[in-house]
Amino acid sequence: MEAFDIAIPDTMCDRLEAARLRAEALSEDLSGREVFTLGGVEFQMIALRGKGLRWRLENDDLTIRIRPVKMGYPVSVRYSAAGLWEHGYAKLHQKAERAVRALGCPRGADWQRLSEVHRAFDFHAPDFTPEMRPGLIGQVIAHSEVNRKGICGRDFETDEIWGKAGRLETLTIGKRAPLEIQVYDKGREIEEASGKTWMLALWERSGAWTRTGTARQEHCWRIEVRFRSDFLRNRSVLTMADYVEAQAALLAEALLTRRLCVPSEDSNRARWPLHWMWCAALHHSGEAEQALPLGRRLTEARDVIGERLVKGLAGTLRAAVVLRCGHWNQAVAALLLPRLIAVAEADAKHDDKVALARERYRYLDEAK
Repeated sequence: MEAFDIAIPDTMCDRLEAARLRAEALSEDLSGREVFTLGGVEFQMIALRGKGLRWRLENDDLTIRIRPVKMGYPVSVRYSAAGLWEHGYAKLHQKAERAVRALGCPRGADWQRLSEVHRAFDFHAPDFTPEMRPGLIGQVIAHSEVNRKGICGRDFETDEIWGKAGRLETLTIGKRAPLEIQVYDKGREIEEASGKTWMLALWERSGAWTRTGTARQEHCWRIEVRFRSDFLRNRSVLTMADYVEAQAALLAEALLTRRLCVPSEDSNRARWPLHWMWCAALHHSGEAEQALPLGRRLTEARDVIGERLVKGLAGTLRAAVVLRCGHWNQAVAALLLPRLIAVAEADAKHDDKVALARERYRYLDEAK
C-alpha cells in the first residue's frame, strides 16, 4: 500500500462528493456504487466509506482511499493481489499514479511513500496441520518489544479464530503492531472469505501441489509478514525501491525476532532451533522478484456467491413455510414462489435495485 501527498482542489472535491451522494442515494444500506473515472482509469465510488475516510474508490486492481484533504498524504492506494499477479508492480503503480495525479497536484518532490507491505510464503504442509494446536503458542519466541497479549491464542485475552476439535486456524505474533506475522489456513480463508480461487492455479504451477477437486484445499498454510508504516519509516524504508533493496534484511529481522521454534531439552528457550517453516521462509526471503505478471486471472466468486444467495433464499422460504404451516410443506412452498417474484417486480424501486445489483457485481469475476 502506498500513500500520496496530493493537494486536491475544491472542484475535484465537489465532483467526488457528488458521486458519493449519488451512490448513497441508490441504497439504504450504503451498498450503492457509482462509476467514476480518474486519469482514464475506471473505478466505482463506494457509498460506504470507512472510518476516517471521505471517499473510497475501487476496481478489480486498485482501491483508493481519500482522507480529509487538508491532512498530509491524504490519498492511499492498495494494490490487489490479483492485480499484482496480472500486471506486475511497475505497471500497476503507473496506473495508480495516473489516477492519483488526476485527483490533484503533488505537494512536493517527496510525495509518494510506502505505507504498508505484506510478504507471504505459502506451504502445502500436511505434517504441519496437526501442529496447529493451542500448544503451538508456547513455541513462539518473540523479542521483548512484542506485547505478550499480541501473541494470540486461547491462553491470552485476544483470542484468534478456532476451528473444530480445538484446532488453531490462525496464529498471530504482534497483533496490529508495526510488525505482524500471521500463520493461517489459506485454503479455508480462500473458501470462506476471500474467494481467491485463482491462487490454486498458481500453486499447481509449482508442481508440489495438486488440488483436490471442489472440496476445501486442505493443508495449505501461509506465513504472512506485514510491515506497517512505523516499522518501515524507522528503518528509512520510504519507497518501494527502498523496500526491494532492504527486503532480505527486513524479512530476516522479522522472522528471527518473532520466530516459531521446535522445543528441545535446552532450558533456554531462546536457543531452541527454528521451525522448518521459518527456515524455509528465511531461505526464500532474499528473492528479489515481486509478484510476476502472469496475465488475467478469474475467480469463482460468482458461482460461490450465487450458491450462497440460493441457500439464503432456501432458508428464508423454509422459515416462511414453517411459520405458516408449523411444518415443512412442499406444496405451500411452491405456492409462495410465484408470490416472491410478484413482490419483487411490484416494488416501485425494482429497476433501480436491479441496476444497483448489477453495479455491485461488476468486478465479481475479476480476481482480486
